[in-house]
Amino acid sequence: MKNSLTLIIDTAHPTARVILADNEKVLGIREFTNTPKVGTDLLLYIEELLIEVKKDKESITRISVHAGPGSYGLVRTGIVTATIFAQAISAELVEITGETVDELVESARGARAVGSVEARYR
Repeated sequence: MKNSLTLIIDTAHPTARVILADNEKVLGIREFTNTPKVGTDLLLYIEELLIEVKKDKESITRISVHAGPGSYGLVRTGIVTATIFAQAISAELVEITGETVDELVESARGARAVGSVEARYR
């Protein structure tokens, strides 16, 4: 099986995360306090993570996003970012669940691609 690179975006929790993982391991993680400012910082964290693991965005084959439940604006920011990014680089879009890094990664590896992600709010 070809080794794919997955970007995981979680803005549904108080500690937001972006994670890069392949089929075998987590390559890098950025965790940050999830605030209304996440919309201006999310792409910066993704870019920093890609630089750290020496990958370019075109090498990402799937983008996984947590759909909530969570705060309206924060969950929506993650979903919109993931959707547009996936379209821009022709990556699969995947909806995931989970609380921990391990749960998010496992969900991202096992989920099927979707055409869109429907947010769940608190």
